[in-house]
Formats: sequence, structure tokens, C-alpha cells
Amino acid sequence: MGTYERTTVEGKKHQLTGRAGISSAMQRSPVEKPPFTLGDIKKSIPPHCFHRSVVKSFSYMIYDLTIAMGLLYFALVGIPALPIIPRLAAWPLYWATQGSILTGVWVIGHECGHHAFSDYLLLDNIVGFVLHSALLTPFFSWKYSHRRHHANTGSMENDEVYVAKKKSMLPWYTPYVFGNPIGRVVYIILQLTLAWPLYLGFNLSGQPYPRFTCHYDPYSPLFNNQERIQVLISDAGILAVLFVLYKLTAAFGFWWVVRIYGVPVLIVSALFVLITYLHHTHLALPHYDSREWDWLRGALATMDRDYGILNHVLHNVTNTHVLHHIFPSMPHYHAMEATKAMRSVLGEYYRFDSTPIIKATLREAKECIYVESGEHNGVYWYNKSGGSIGSSPPCQCHSVVAPSTSPPAEPGRGSGGEGRREVLEIWGVWAVGHGGVYGAPLMLRHLSAIIFFEVVKLQACNNGAAAGGVPRPLGIVA
Repeated sequence: MGTYERTTVEGKKHQLTGRAGISSAMQRSPVEKPPFTLGDIKKSIPPHCFHRSVVKSFSYMIYDLTIAMGLLYFALVGIPALPIIPRLAAWPLYWATQGSILTGVWVIGHECGHHAFSDYLLLDNIVGFVLHSALLTPFFSWKYSHRRHHANTGSMENDEVYVAKKKSMLPWYTPYVFGNPIGRVVYIILQLTLAWPLYLGFNLSGQPYPRFTCHYDPYSPLFNNQERIQVLISDAGILAVLFVLYKLTAAFGFWWVVRIYGVPVLIVSALFVLITYLHHTHLALPHYDSREWDWLRGALATMDRDYGILNHVLHNVTNTHVLHHIFPSMPHYHAMEATKAMRSVLGEYYRFDSTPIIKATLREAKECIYVESGEHNGVYWYNKSGGSIGSSPPCQCHSVVAPSTSPPAEPGRGSGGEGRREVLEIWGVWAVGHGGVYGAPLMLRHLSAIIFFEVVKLQACNNGAAAGGVPRPLGIVA
């Protein structure tokens, strides 16, 4: 067989394998309790994968920071020296590259929050605090709320974010947002740009609590008495970085700070939201109420994805997320080996989707809108709509399974706020509804109206949201 023929055959095999992978990812995983235990999974993984090396962890951090510093030098010295046309092309290249590298730095800080950086908790806290503060993330505050997500993944009642909502809980403006391509694209853009800061500042997309909840408030219901002092330390770190940015703005101008720092950090938050959204939102992933939920199945109710070259840049946080939910303290440089090893035990309980990311994002925004109960009581699946979300019967959709542990009881929900919610719903339906009819000329008005709705509707989340869940946008968790 000639070289050309071998190449052609291998290419066809690769295409068929890719299609088969996508097809299998859309099939429901078993919802019964797994025939294996956490101990069985751990035994399948080589022991060295659980070892955390200070030297190796620092080497990855220094490698990322060195690239980031090189890109910064290019932005400060190289780009201004270019002619006008190449300069205009160089800035987006810098933003995309620097944003991706800094997301890798953020991932290392995230590992510190899971005590996966080293065997020394104090060192992990110091490194994580510095890295996350530099990227405007309150390290300790998010560390503690993020821990709740890991403890309750897949629980309809107690997960901290990515809680699927039942059809009965959909706001009446939903068809105007998700029933047309423009509404869905606007929704995605808003979440990628605003979801992270609004979650930190207003608990947008988070579990509803009886009062105002904020990651910067040490007395927020997110935290207990032992955690409050560390929340204040996180706040101090953010204030210190904001002060530096203020001084830089005074010295070099607002737009200089936006070009050099602001846009890359915005890309960090957008990538983070996108990655975690796609990890926890899929037609094949199941959701459990208290009748069926347990920790192991909840941890398995996540989806690994393929981001191509970004898998390496982001330290494989993209394609080893299932493992991360089972063993969150395992360092990223062992995650690929451990994932391959444990798949022999997990079998159909392991989920991976190789669908191109843009296509997957548009698909999930269109089809993963509400969940309905399946054949098993206590297990819910996303159902894609056959037409108007508000009136047409749902078509059959694909789903998957998820394990978990018993979730802690959450505080009771508050009451009141119906009038405010109705006003906000009117704004939402006016904005996105007109967007679907008249298109782009009204887009800016639509964006402001939806932002207004999303921020203020937090009060409505506390006014009687039942266990079935409440409307929430793309969540924020890793």
C-alpha cells in the first residue's frame, strides 16, 4: 500500500472514530448506582499520580509566568513599534494569547485552592492567593464556595451552581431568549463577559439564600465563622490589585490599562465560564434530587471536552474534569495518566464529548434549557424543545448519569419580590423579543435590559424557589 493510500485510510479511520466518539457522548449513561466504589477507582490509578511535587508545580507556574511576561514585553515594546495595520492585527493576537496563558495561571491558582499544588497547605494558600488576586479573583472566598459545589455536584437541591431547572420554573420570557438564534447568541455573550463578576458580586447563578449573598462580604451566608477572616484577606488582595491598577491608570491612561491588562483578564473569565459551563451542561448528563443523589454519582455527572491545543495551555483542566471531581487534590500533571487508567473501571459512567467547542456551546444553549423526570424517579434529563419552548411538547433528548453524596440541608428561601420579578420579566421579554424580530439595531438596548433583569432578579430567586430549581444562567464553577 502506498503512502497516499495509507494516509487516506488512516484519515478515514480518524474521521469515523471522531464521529463515533460524538455519537456515544450523546447516549445516556446508566443511572443506577455504579457497580464500583471510590476505592475501586483509586486502585486503578498508579499511586504516583497522587503525589504532589513542589518543584514540578512551581516549574509549571514559572513556565506560564515567563510566557506571560514575554507577551507583556511584546505589548509594551513590540506592538507600539509596528506600522498601523500590523499593530491593529497584533492587539487581538496579544489579547487571545495572553488571555489563554493567564487562564492557565488561574488554573494553577485553582489547584492551590484544592490543595493540589503541594503537600504544604500554607504554601498552597500563599501561591493561590497571589495568583488569583492578580487576576481579580478573591482566592479564599471562592475556594470555600467552590468547595460546596464539589460536595454537592449534580444535586437539584444543593449544588452551588449549574442547578438545572424544571420546565415549570422557566420564566415566561424564555421562548423569546432561547427560541431564536439572536437571543441565544446575546445570552452566550452576556454570560461569557458578565457571569463571573456578577456571580462574585451578587451571587448571580448561585444557590439562592435568604438574604443578599456576595463573595466579598465576610458575613455572607456562603461562609462560616472560621472562614470570615480569610474572606477579609481575599478582599485586601483584590483592593491591593485595584490600587495598582488605579496608579497605572493615572500614569498611563485608562485605555492603556484596558489594552494591557483588562482585555486579557476578561478573556480569562470568559474562558473559565465557558469551560465550566460545558463541563456541567450537556444533553447526556443526568441531574438528581434527594431521592437518588449521592456523592459518587454526582461527581461522575460531568463531561470532559476537547479544546485542541488549549488542552495543553490550560493544563488539561478541559479534558480531565471527571477525574477532578473524583480526586480534586490530584495535580494536573498526573491527570491525563490517571484519567486513562480509571476509564477501565468507569466504563459507560465516563463521559467525553469531542464536539467542536463553538458548535457545542450553541447546541447546549439551544437544547439544555430545562429538565424533566425520566424513567427513574429522582433522575432528571435535559429535554430539547421541538418548537416554541413555552408551548410545544419537548422532543426526546439524550441524557447521562451522575453520582453524588448526601447533600447538606440549605437554608430556607425567603419570600416576597413577586412584583419586582414581573417588572424584570417584562424588561427581559421586551428586550430579547424585539431582538428576535428587528435584529441587530436594537441589540445594545437589549443587552442593557437583560443585564438589568439578571442583576436585580436575584431578589426574586429567594421568594419561593422550590426544590425544582430556579432560573439561572451559565454557572461558574470548576
